[in-house]
Amino acid sequence: MKRFAIALIVAIVAAGALLYAGAQGWLGRAPAAGQPTPPAPHTAGDAGTPIDAGPAAGRQILFGDLHVHTIYSTDANLMSLPMMQGDGPHPPADACDFARYCSRLDFWSINDHAEGLTPGRWESTREAIRQCNALTDPANPDLVSFLGYEWTQMSQLDAANHFGHKNVIFRDTAEGRVPLRPIAARNPGVSVAAFVPPLRQRLGMPLLDPRHLRSYLDFNRFGREMLDVPRLPRRRGHARAAGGLPRMGRHTRRTVPQARRERPRQHRDPARQHLGPVQRDEQHVGQAARRRDA
Repeated sequence: MKRFAIALIVAIVAAGALLYAGAQGWLGRAPAAGQPTPPAPHTAGDAGTPIDAGPAAGRQILFGDLHVHTIYSTDANLMSLPMMQGDGPHPPADACDFARYCSRLDFWSINDHAEGLTPGRWESTREAIRQCNALTDPANPDLVSFLGYEWTQMSQLDAANHFGHKNVIFRDTAEGRVPLRPIAARNPGVSVAAFVPPLRQRLGMPLLDPRHLRSYLDFNRFGREMLDVPRLPRRRGHARAAGGLPRMGRHTRRTVPQARRERPRQHRDPARQHLGPVQRDEQHVGQAARRRDA
């Protein structure tokens, strides 16, 4: 009886240790970018064949999606879990295949949240976009893939310092022409840990749905990798990160001109007067990215 009690205690301790290790992300697998599927040769008259528009043949209507998330975004990763009725993880390669074969898009961009893009994930994202573009005919591409990410800055208590969500999209994809890291903002009162479920939830998910244990272990590994990324030190003023790019942080408001912070405002360019504040902001970000890449 004594041996049975000891064995039971040891088993309980071992099970608890394994459960804790799984909740900490030590037993999961890092999400892979995957490999896009090569396209089949087009045949005359299929959905991918351009149609002659007659007198306006020099013009062509193109369809695209400039806001796409994959498993590298925390929210998309969470919604892929079986507990959330998800159908499993979808890496960047799946996004490429979906744009090419399901949506039949002419162009698209990957825009995972900067907070979840660790150095390894950003490297995998860059390579995945290059692979997606490599599968197309440069002279007549069936799909153009753009590299990008989503920058988010939120302030629930200060409307003047709330800049919302911005998609940063790069014209180039070649190494040396794109940044080595995406830029994320320090949101007031919100840390990276806020994007990772608390320990009690990470412990409870595999207990409530043990059939899909592997999915929850991998999800916890995803959060662990985010927490393990070293944070840049806080500096006052217009601080700059590696590569000379401005780092948006706690003192962002001090570095933004007063006219940039006032909303609503009148823009000097008459051609943009019809745009709302959000649309003008998105144009501003896109123009800044183009100037930086030039």
